[in-house]
Amino acid sequence: MSRVFTIPSSAPFLKTLAHAMLDGHLVPGFAPRGDPLALASATIYLPTRRAGRLFADAMLEAVGGEAVLLPRIVPLGDVDEDALAFSEEAALLAPPQAVAGVHRRIALAGLVARWRDALAEGEGQAVVAAGPAATMALADELGRLFDQMTTAGIAWSRLDDLVPEEHDAYFEISLQFLRIARQAWGAHLEEMGLVDPAERRDALVGAEERRLAALGAGAGPVIAAGSTGSLPTTARLLKAIASLPQGAVVLPGLDLHMEETAFQLLTADATSAPDHPQFGLAKLLATLGLERRDVTALATPAPWGREALLSEALRQSETAEQWATLSERLPDAKRAQALAEVRVVKALDPREEALAVALELRDALTKPDMRAALVTHDRDLARRVAAELERFGITIDDSAGVPLAETQPARLARLVAKTVAEGCAPVPLFALLSQPGLSLDLAPEVLAEAVAALELIALRGPRPRSGAAGLAAAVAAFDAAKIHERDPRRRVGEDRQALAADLVGRLVTALEPLSALAEAGKVPLADLVAAHIATIEALTAPLDPDAEDPAWASLAEALIDIRDGAPAGPAMTLAAYADAISALLADRVVRPRQRGEERIRILGPLEARLVAVDRVVLGGLVEGSWPPETRTDPWLSRPMRAELGLDQPERRIGLAAHDFAQAFGAREVVLTYPDKVGGTQSVPSRFLQRLSTVAGEDLWQAAIARGEA
Repeated sequence: MSRVFTIPSSAPFLKTLAHAMLDGHLVPGFAPRGDPLALASATIYLPTRRAGRLFADAMLEAVGGEAVLLPRIVPLGDVDEDALAFSEEAALLAPPQAVAGVHRRIALAGLVARWRDALAEGEGQAVVAAGPAATMALADELGRLFDQMTTAGIAWSRLDDLVPEEHDAYFEISLQFLRIARQAWGAHLEEMGLVDPAERRDALVGAEERRLAALGAGAGPVIAAGSTGSLPTTARLLKAIASLPQGAVVLPGLDLHMEETAFQLLTADATSAPDHPQFGLAKLLATLGLERRDVTALATPAPWGREALLSEALRQSETAEQWATLSERLPDAKRAQALAEVRVVKALDPREEALAVALELRDALTKPDMRAALVTHDRDLARRVAAELERFGITIDDSAGVPLAETQPARLARLVAKTVAEGCAPVPLFALLSQPGLSLDLAPEVLAEAVAALELIALRGPRPRSGAAGLAAAVAAFDAAKIHERDPRRRVGEDRQALAADLVGRLVTALEPLSALAEAGKVPLADLVAAHIATIEALTAPLDPDAEDPAWASLAEALIDIRDGAPAGPAMTLAAYADAISALLADRVVRPRQRGEERIRILGPLEARLVAVDRVVLGGLVEGSWPPETRTDPWLSRPMRAELGLDQPERRIGLAAHDFAQAFGAREVVLTYPDKVGGTQSVPSRFLQRLSTVAGEDLWQAAIARGEA
């Protein structure tokens, strides 16, 4: 009998998993309830570290608070190298290790920049978008393509089989670059004794697969849960686990309501239905060599279960004619029961949507023991909701954190580069001097007084000469009597003039490392980063990766990593560097160390799959956000990707659809979307539109009326 299971979306995933494991429903002969030592022999793989922590809590709750030794909990894709150290795969722990992400971004940006310059020189015009931000974006997409080729196991020699004449002229140029870039990047990695992160990950996961297969029964109970096996290496690991004598795989939300013919269509060919929520699970079952009937459900759907409703709403377009007989499979009474606790909020704009979401979450705190969460792809909405809750004195735990580029320390870092690049222009200079982290070794009240005086003396009226030296000359030439006669509002006494002169003197010294490069043309990126760090430290304090403030600590780590990877990057001017620094910091996230109110949370869709709450708010349900926009590959066209066997862009829609269906398992569901975004009419998510079609006019209008309240 197959030991592959599923848990419906309306059942609490981790709680159900914990009880099934304790009661012996997963692994034959392994029922550790009542034995505090037995669990320690088991290993459980979960999608994320956070899921592992939550499972530990669920396990402790399931045993009733008794003292137990927990199983070994391992994040999928993040193999425990200590386990490999005592196996035949120990040789993998030696080099080559994975290249640092920031080093790869910078090095690939250098390749893209040289390619762009060569094209511009050869063609006499810019064939590829210029600018540091565009270069960095192309480098990110290039790295993503490298990872996709590695993950899919596609040899780079396959590029030679593509016929450029059959594709657009641009892709003929990009194909030539890809061949050269991959060879150059491979040589660079070989020289450094490193490999791409995807290659290292796949090697470790493959080693874990072989280790488990070699152990066989000696591996003990091994359970993998919560993964859809979207990566080929992960799917192979799940297959190895399912084949173990004491192995089990637990899938999240396999659709057991879908008719078999429709389910078979999902894997009819490689590109049949990548935008369907069950596409990944159907592919995984094919990899495992199983039929859907071989999978056992570990729980029955909750009384409010909406699994059948979502199965109908999200069915593939090829079987949409089945909606003509919908009332036979899903009578009105069942639809009414499924939608009884669903509310639809159509807000005027994102601000009103955030306030509505904040009120829903705040209301959950008034109900005994109710837990609620906002699940959204829209990070702007998440930040707005957190700010609205702060008005009510409620701190919320946002699992995704805050992008480093949007924190105050990163704003200061950007302003430092921009101020020097623009020759101490009044607007960026005043913005820099107003930053909370700036000190210049002055007491806060003295600094504030000096900035106010400098504004009156030099930052109003005619602009001083460019640079810190021009600012110093403007302060020295300031004649208080004459200025006051022309403009009585600019009254500045000698003492305040002295404060301004002292401030400018400190600024000239602090900005000197970057100012020295302002007129130097293109300089090595390493020199720019080193000067930038020195200038920031002169304006504030030494950067410390162990700083108490997580934002400052993250900025320090990011700049140190950028400095270490800078030798591989392109040379650029200070002005270009000032534009590039935002992109260089864009991939960092700051997670606050303090924990918020534990009963309400903001979750990303991936984490929300396994977190059980009583009320879930699905926010930002507009096209382009949920599902996210399909990202077009700038390096390979759709036909080229299909010919190589790479995933199509619609695969992201399928993942978003699965997240949407999983989130519908909560007892109460609130669906929110803004009518307008950025002043233009929004398009409600296709998932909302399909749901409204299946629900019927009367039931959908009733859900909207509940949302209006």
